[in-house]
Amino acid sequence: MKRIEAVGSTRLDYVDNLRWAMIALVVGLHTAVTYSHIGSWYYNAPGEPGPLVKMIFLVFEVHLQGFFMGFMFLLAGYFVPAAHDRKGFGRFLLDRWLRLGVPSLVYMLAVHPLTGYFLLHCCDAGVGFPTAYAGFLRSGRWLSASGPMWFAIALLAFSAVYALCRWVVRGGTGLAAASRPGFAGVAALGLAIGVIAYLVRMVWPIGTSYLNMQFCYFTQYVVLFAVGVQAYRRAWFQTLSRRLGLGLFWGAVVGSPIASAALLAALSDPGAVLKVLAGNGTWQSAVFALWESLYCVAMCAGLLVLFRERLNVTGGVFRRFTASSFGVYMFHMPVLVAVTLALETTGWPPLGKFALAWPVALVVTFLLVEFGLRRVPGVRRFL
Repeated sequence: MKRIEAVGSTRLDYVDNLRWAMIALVVGLHTAVTYSHIGSWYYNAPGEPGPLVKMIFLVFEVHLQGFFMGFMFLLAGYFVPAAHDRKGFGRFLLDRWLRLGVPSLVYMLAVHPLTGYFLLHCCDAGVGFPTAYAGFLRSGRWLSASGPMWFAIALLAFSAVYALCRWVVRGGTGLAAASRPGFAGVAALGLAIGVIAYLVRMVWPIGTSYLNMQFCYFTQYVVLFAVGVQAYRRAWFQTLSRRLGLGLFWGAVVGSPIASAALLAALSDPGAVLKVLAGNGTWQSAVFALWESLYCVAMCAGLLVLFRERLNVTGGVFRRFTASSFGVYMFHMPVLVAVTLALETTGWPPLGKFALAWPVALVVTFLLVEFGLRRVPGVRRFL
């Protein structure tokens, strides 16, 4: 069942498996935010967790945020050149609009307001949905209502920039000779991302956003998307050394908790951890940006090799996961909100509710998408 595709192949089973694995982690992060009150999400469970529980959630969220969305842009960037080569400028942009732009508008104009009104009761009592919805549109709040679909909007913008660059430059459609990324290259990439991210966070500290876009993280996203484009041309995914990839993975898994604990211990006021790490030119934010970026590239390289060696499979449940992954990403929000609201009646502690809500929301959303939404005529092409 295991196989390694030829250099230049546009279909890599392990990359598909990585994509749905990252989406499962997205659901996990949003579940954690629900109970930790660290970060922004649609619903925060009542009651602030205690300091120890909050720190557990913080470590979990920071380690996920440190790499998984950048990894998704890396994987997305890998598939862009082949799609453009096949379709050309116009068809490529039309396809990106249908696959990314239209679902984003559906989310902003339907999923977001319906969830807010009927599940979270965000409007004053007695205000009917038509009136509330008209106010939502008139106020322009829908422009910031992308929720997790900010990723699709950003990817649409990145794809459009790529297409424009190809249109201006012309050519460059062939595959370069396969090369093998080395430790020095991976480390240099991480250092470059870290330095730029530190500078960007002087202007946009962690926690700030504009139209639901957190530019504090966009250094990682832009650079890794560009690396993904080059990875296709140079076959980096296929040629990355097994020894290097696994070494980086275990180095990140073992070394990252030690490094983050040392950084926390160096803070004079651990209670102000989020403030001093967020940006604004502090030395702590510089160390944090470098740690985050090196950790990110190590995890990306490591997981690529790990999945390439162990999960380069398709068929059965893997095929269903791959087919439904974007739909799960798009629709997990209302399902997760409903699940976490229902769990409030249990009286369980935050970590217990988190441990149940994450897999339940993930499975329910998958079943809804795979056996419901994707069976609706005309919907399948968008999901």
